[in-house]
Amino acid sequence: ASIFSGGMDMRLEIPADSTVDVVISTRSGDISLGSICINSLQCSMTSGDLVSSGCSIRSTAVNAKSGDVTLRLDKPADDVEIVTASGDADLACSGSIRLLNVKTSSGDVDVETCGPFDQYEIHAVSGDVQCTLNGVPSVDYQGSTVTGDVRIRKPQSAGGSILHIHTVSGDITVH
Repeated sequence: ASIFSGGMDMRLEIPADSTVDVVISTRSGDISLGSICINSLQCSMTSGDLVSSGCSIRSTAVNAKSGDVTLRLDKPADDVEIVTASGDADLACSGSIRLLNVKTSSGDVDVETCGPFDQYEIHAVSGDVQCTLNGVPSVDYQGSTVTGDVRIRKPQSAGGSILHIHTVSGDITVH
């Protein structure tokens, strides 16, 4: 299903446990997703927020020029990519996310997942990064900040879940 909108409200109902791929593109407007179970989501927004709750999405790619991205996933995911020029990225998953890529130019990043993962790449030019990694005993961490504090409260070990975090101006916290 593809949705292209401009200045209107739209409601789309997707059957439970669907294997569809959903593509959403907006110029100005918020997107709200609730209790959907789909194969993939591709979302492109010029101005507006994306908020999802109670969702099961195997593969997610979100590109927001101006707006916050809030994803709440109820099941493990294969891969999630969030890119924002101006806006926060807030991601919570009650399971694990195998691959994660988050990039913000101006905005904070907050990630909370449960379970081991392959690799997380997080880059923030101006913004704080906080990762809560439940069920992950240790991480293979590499990261840096130019101006900010780094607090890694997880044991570090090579060969485990790979975590790369880089900021120019912002704090990094991992627990």
